[in-house]
Amino acid sequence: MKNSANQTSSSEPWWASSLGALYFLLGGVGLMLNEIPYTWGVPAGLRAFDWLFFFGVLPSAIGFAAGWALGFPRWSYPYTGGLLVYSLYLMNTATPLLRLLGYENQGWGWRAWIPFLLACGVGFLLTWWVKPTPRPERCRTAHFLFFSNLNQDRSLASYAMFGWMPLLLFISFDEMDRLYTLIFMLIFTALMLATALLYQRLRRLESRTRALAGGVITSILLIEIGTIAYWLPLNGVNIPLSLAWGVFILAIMLSPILFAHRTEPIQGVSGV
Repeated sequence: MKNSANQTSSSEPWWASSLGALYFLLGGVGLMLNEIPYTWGVPAGLRAFDWLFFFGVLPSAIGFAAGWALGFPRWSYPYTGGLLVYSLYLMNTATPLLRLLGYENQGWGWRAWIPFLLACGVGFLLTWWVKPTPRPERCRTAHFLFFSNLNQDRSLASYAMFGWMPLLLFISFDEMDRLYTLIFMLIFTALMLATALLYQRLRRLESRTRALAGGVITSILLIEIGTIAYWLPLNGVNIPLSLAWGVFILAIMLSPILFAHRTEPIQGVSGV
C-alpha cells in the first residue's frame, strides 16, 4: 500500500463497533444452536428453530435498513453482504419457517428477497426521518454513499464479504458430527468477533486491512483443517478440490484489498 494508507481515520465509538460485531455474534450463536448434539436433552422446539432466518436473514435485514438510514457506516457492511448472500442461498432452500407457513417441499424462491425489499423500503423511509435533507438529495444519498464509501476504502468490500462467513461455515460443516462441529463453531464465533472488533476499532487503514485479511485467512484455513481432518479418515474428501475451493473463496474475499494499492486510499468513511 501507499504511504497514505498509514494515515489515521476516524475510529468508530464502541457502540457502533459493537453493532458490527453483533452480526457475527448472532450468526455464531445460531450456528451453535443448530449443532446441539442429539444426546443433549434440549426442547424439541429449539431443535426445530429456524436459526438461518432469525439469526441470519432477519438481523441482516435490520442492520441493512439501519445502515441505509445512517449513510452506511463501517459497521453496516457485513449486514449488507450477509443479506445478499442469505437471500441467494434461500432461493433454493427450505427452512423450518417456510414449512411452518405451509410451503412444503420447496425452496423459498422469489420469497427469499422479501426481507431485502422490505429492508430497502424501511431504510428509505428512515432516511427521510433521520436526515431531513431536500428531496433530490434524499433520493440519491443512500446508494451514493454505499459506493462512495467503497471507493474511499476498498477494504469495506472485503468486510462486506466477511459477512458471508456464517453461511460458509454452515455449508462447509454440514452433515458432520454435531459435537465436533459445535466446538469449531465456538472457535469461529470468537474469531469472527475478534476480527470485526479489530477492523472497526483500529484507526490506521493499513492496520484495519491487515486485521481483516488475517481474520479471513485464518477462517478459511480453519475451515480447510476442520473439514479435511473430519472427512479424510472416512475417505469422504477430495483434498485438491477442497484446497482449490478454499483458495477460490479466499481470492474473492480478499480481491478488493489486493487491488487497493492501485488507487489512492482516502482517510474517511462515513462514521455514525
